[in-house]
Amino acid sequence: MYLKNNSIGTLFILVAFLSSCANKTSPTGGPKDEDPPVLELSVPENKALNYTDQKITLEFDEYIKLNNPKEEIIITPRLLGEYEIKTKKNKVIIQIEDTLLSNTTYTLSFREGIQDLNEGNSPENLQLAFSTGDYLDSLSISGNVYHLLTNAPGKNITISLYDTEDTLDVFNSPPIYFTKSTAKGDFIFNNLKNGEYNIYAINDKNKNLILESKNETYAYLDKSVRIDSNLFDIKLPLISLDVTPLELQSSRTRGHYFVLKYNKYVSSFELNGLDPQTEIPPTSFSEDHREIIFYNTNSFVDSLGLIIQTYDTINNSVVDTAYVKFAETKRDRTEYDIAYSKITTTKESPLIKLEVNFSKPTTILHSDSIFFEVDSVQQIPLDTSNFTWNIQHTQLTILKQLDKKLFEAPPVADVPSDTSKNIALSKPLKTPDKRKTLGQKPDNSLKQDSTKAKASPPKNNDPRMYFGTAAFLSVEQDSSIFNTEKLTFINPSSMGIIHVQVDTGHPSYYIQLIDNKGSVVAERYNEKKFTLDNTKPGDYEIRVLIDRNQDNKWNIGDVTKSILPEPVHFYTSEEGTTKLTLRANWELGPIKLKF
Repeated sequence: MYLKNNSIGTLFILVAFLSSCANKTSPTGGPKDEDPPVLELSVPENKALNYTDQKITLEFDEYIKLNNPKEEIIITPRLLGEYEIKTKKNKVIIQIEDTLLSNTTYTLSFREGIQDLNEGNSPENLQLAFSTGDYLDSLSISGNVYHLLTNAPGKNITISLYDTEDTLDVFNSPPIYFTKSTAKGDFIFNNLKNGEYNIYAINDKNKNLILESKNETYAYLDKSVRIDSNLFDIKLPLISLDVTPLELQSSRTRGHYFVLKYNKYVSSFELNGLDPQTEIPPTSFSEDHREIIFYNTNSFVDSLGLIIQTYDTINNSVVDTAYVKFAETKRDRTEYDIAYSKITTTKESPLIKLEVNFSKPTTILHSDSIFFEVDSVQQIPLDTSNFTWNIQHTQLTILKQLDKKLFEAPPVADVPSDTSKNIALSKPLKTPDKRKTLGQKPDNSLKQDSTKAKASPPKNNDPRMYFGTAAFLSVEQDSSIFNTEKLTFINPSSMGIIHVQVDTGHPSYYIQLIDNKGSVVAERYNEKKFTLDNTKPGDYEIRVLIDRNQDNKWNIGDVTKSILPEPVHFYTSEEGTTKLTLRANWELGPIKLKF
């Protein structure tokens, strides 16, 4: 009895001890697996000849998984039929439905499409090439794709090759060969067949391998390339330009207005009446430049037959006939909104530069109501030489150079002598003098001339631009309200200076200073030596747009006509960087541009 109980107790203690030991410690995970899977076997083997099976198998040294295989695993030439990619433990199996092309070299680039099961590591630069004939094509093309106007690398861009003997192109069909660029914009085609090809690059957003220029950036070469030896350093600059044909989508009445709507941006247009005696109504663009808006200022009753020729940004045009008809409506007219830009300058060289943007065409400017006020007793008048309008009279630029002595000595009274001068801006509109028309304007303009319009100018010593009540009159006889824009003086010690010297054989070019938001903050045309004073501290790039055909503008090209964009050059320092850092009270340069 004693021996039995003792054995049971001993067994209990032993089990408890072993259990306690198991709970006290856990096995360590070991170092993180950073090694990618290694390809141990493939069927067919790399560089195999006369392989015609429709199944491709790859076997690795560990369990693997797929990562977006239809995007990451690129097979060229492009397979004509469907195919399936699947995994089984440590194998990748590609099953092809259609028969492979005869006497053709196929290349499989796996990119990030295959990863190990746990850590997601991918084999680096894994490729497999085989031929269905007795010869393996071995030619290659390599290069770089980048954004033309920013110089940024084109990441994950699809580069395509089309055989010039084929009728297919980037607008209507997928390519024969294609690959994708790296994060640095580099690309390479291997195992290419001897031949002549057109090369394109597209940011293929919808992954259909076809260019849709309305919303995809792209690049191209203006000539085909003959591949009978390896080609290196192919440069593909990406641009964004909608080259779809310009089309009139609709023409209809909208409230008080008649509107022509187009499928894309309209840069300009010309109007003529079917009857030469037809009076053309005033027009303006919508904000997105896809609509042309007609205004009924003369109470047109009959339908007006018009011929309109519109132009897009690459100067392609379309001619349409439109019958403009205005309808009676109780809807309110659109508001007459006016936006004024800020004025900043220096006391050393005081310059008034101001943009005024209008929501409707403006037909009357009363110059006696617009002047610069040095202080409460001294005013500087403006005249027609200080005003520049755009074609539609929806944007006014005011430029006026002031004498720096105005801000150094006690002010001297200088009141405009002519207080009745009006400037007519539109011949079709025969608007009478403001003193006769303001009482006849529509209800919405009366609403705009509220108590704010009766405000008087502030009495202080701050220099400012002064816009009196009814300084502007719209095509619908809306009058502007009183407004002032204060003049802000820049402290030169808080700004920087950039000196630039140019060495070039090009006769025509634009030099632009670009801020870190991609905006042009300064521009010079055909200057060999200049200084950018009073520049805000920050990071900049200097971009050169070369006007190769000397038509006084930079042209973005036309892919449909194989016309390349005109060249773009970025300043690059000896250290290889394009960035310039300007600090307050600093001078940079001279920056030596050579192009």
